[in-house]
Amino acid sequence: MRRISLVIYAAGLSSRFGEPKLTQDIHGRKVIDILMEKVSNLPFEKKYIVVRQDDEDLKRIVRNGFTILENPHPERGMSGSIKIGIKALPGNIDGIMMLPGDQPLVSVSHLERVMVKFESSGKGIAATLCDDEIRNPAIFSRKYFSDFMELTGDMGGRKLFETHKDDIELVELDDGRMLEDLDYPQDLAKLRKLYDFFNSGNKSTESSENRTNVSFETAMKSLIKTAWNKLRYEEIPIEKSCGMISGENVFSKVDYPSFRKSAMDGYAINSEIFHTSTVLPLELRITGRITAGSSSVVLSSHEECVEIFTGGEMPENADCVVKYEDVSRGDRRILIDRVFKKGENVIDVGEDFNAGDMFLKKGEIIQPAHISALSQCMTGSIVVMERIRASVISTGNELNDFNVHGPNPNSTQPLLVNWLNTGFMDGFYEGICRDDVKEIRSKILGCKTKSHIILITGGSGSSDLDLVHASLTGISNEVFHGVQIKPGKTISLYNLDGIPVFSVSGLPVAALLSVTPFMDMMVKIMTGHNPDRIEWGTLESDLQSSGKYTSIVPARVEHTETGCLVKPFKGKISGMISILLKSNAYILLEEGVFTFSRGDSVETHVGRW
Repeated sequence: MRRISLVIYAAGLSSRFGEPKLTQDIHGRKVIDILMEKVSNLPFEKKYIVVRQDDEDLKRIVRNGFTILENPHPERGMSGSIKIGIKALPGNIDGIMMLPGDQPLVSVSHLERVMVKFESSGKGIAATLCDDEIRNPAIFSRKYFSDFMELTGDMGGRKLFETHKDDIELVELDDGRMLEDLDYPQDLAKLRKLYDFFNSGNKSTESSENRTNVSFETAMKSLIKTAWNKLRYEEIPIEKSCGMISGENVFSKVDYPSFRKSAMDGYAINSEIFHTSTVLPLELRITGRITAGSSSVVLSSHEECVEIFTGGEMPENADCVVKYEDVSRGDRRILIDRVFKKGENVIDVGEDFNAGDMFLKKGEIIQPAHISALSQCMTGSIVVMERIRASVISTGNELNDFNVHGPNPNSTQPLLVNWLNTGFMDGFYEGICRDDVKEIRSKILGCKTKSHIILITGGSGSSDLDLVHASLTGISNEVFHGVQIKPGKTISLYNLDGIPVFSVSGLPVAALLSVTPFMDMMVKIMTGHNPDRIEWGTLESDLQSSGKYTSIVPARVEHTETGCLVKPFKGKISGMISILLKSNAYILLEEGVFTFSRGDSVETHVGRW
C-alpha cells in the first residue's frame, strides 16, 4: 500500500481578507478546525500543518495528531510553505496530499476517493476535476518532490498539472461549491450558507424524482412531458418560404412534365426506322423546328426528323432524340450512323412528379429545391410554421457589452443569438442585466410578450450572487434545476406560462453545449422538425465516460478517403471559444463508467456553430 502524508497550508497572510481568516467563526467552529476534523481519521502516514511562525492563535487550536511546521517567511508565497512541507516528509513516503486551509467544505468521501485513485491507478498524480478544471485536493508522487523544490512565489501544484498531464488520474467532484474558499470578508457569509447546506442533509444528490440536479435522461423527459405553447401557422408566398418549416404535407397537383419533352438539343425521330432499315448510316429529312414553349409538329413519315431544342414538346409520333453531336448534317438532311432506342433523351409525362406525389413533409425545412418543385407544380403559396422568436438575456455586474472593450466581454450572448438565427428562428439581443432580482425579473417579463423561447446566461449557480433562480421563482414553474451533465451542469428550465426559459452558464462553450440537445428537442416539440443530425464515425483517440455525469464532448468530424474520422476534444473546455472553432459536432456520453477505444465507431451530433 502506498504511504501518503498530508500537508495543510495555513501560513497565508490573509491580505485580501484583512485579518486572520482561518480562525474565523462558522457557527461556533473555526474554519481550520472544520478541515482538520475531516482529515483526522483518514489513513495518512503523517499529518502536517504549515503555519506562520508568529501565528500563536492558530497554533493553539491545532488538533492532536498534527505536526506543526513553521514558515518564517510567509511573504514569499505558497511555494515557500510547499517546500517546508516537502522537506519534513520521512524518506519512506510515497506521496503527499496538499490541502489549502481555507476550503473547509470539501467532503471526507471525496478525499477518500482521491486516495483510492492514487493507490489503484499507479499514476504519479491523483487530482480533483471540478467544472473541467484540474484542482486540489490532489496527491503527488515522490518523483515530483524535486519539481516542488524549484517553485517560486505563489506557484503551487497547478504548475505540475500543466506539465504532467499524461500522468494524472482525475476524480470528479460531486459539487464544485465544496471548493469555495475564503479570500474576502464577503465570502464568509457565503461559506456559512454552504456549510449549512452540506450539513443539513439537503444535498444536491437528491433522488432523480426531484427536480434538482437530475440526470440528463430525467431532464429530457421532464421537458417532453411539459405543456408548451404552440406555434401559429401562416400562409406565405413560396418565394419567401426558403429555410422555414413546412406546416403541411405538400403534394404535386399535376403531372410534371405534363407533356413529353426533349432532354437535349438535337433531332426528334421515330426509333422504328431502325427496325425497318438495317442499312447505316440512315439519311433523314429535316422537316421542322421545335423550340422550348412552341407547339409540337407531326412527323409525316419515319424518313423525316424535326430539329428540337431542350424542353421542346416531342412530336406525337416521335419517341427519341438524337443529339447534335451524334449526327452528320447536310442541307436539310442528317446522317445517323448508329441505332438509337425508344425514349433516349426524352423526358416522359410525369417522369419528374405524378399528380398526388408528396415532395415536402410537414415539419421539414423548405430548401431551394422545394421552391423549384412548388413552382413547377403550380403552387403559389405554402403554409409554414411562424418563425420562432428566441430572446437572449445576459446577467452579471462584471460583464462588458460585446461591442465594448473591457476585461470581461459578454461573448456568450452573441454566440447564442447567432447560433439561434436560422431560416426558421430569430435570435434577439436583450442586453445585460446587473445582479439584481427586480431588474432580471423585469427583463424576463418584458421578453415574455414577444418571445417563444427565452435564454438567460450567467447567474445559474447556487451562490448568493446567482440570482436567476430567485428571479424566476414566483413567476414560473420549475421544470428542472441543474442537470448531471458536463459541461454546463447548472442548466435549468422553467415554464413561464407555456414559454420555455432556459438558465445557462455564463461561459460560452458550457452554455452552448449544455443547451443544444434541449433546444433541439424543444424545436422538435414546437414544429415537428428535428434539427439534430446524427453521423457515425471512427474515434481517433480513446474516450472515457465520467461516471455519474452525462458528458457532452465537442469533436471534429472529418471525411477522409478511408471513412469518417472523429477527433474528440477533452480537458478544460467550458469557456474556450477555440474549441468551437476546432469542432463541428459533439458526442453525448451517457452516465456510467465505460471507455471507447481508438478505432471504435461512435455516434456524433453534427453541430451548427
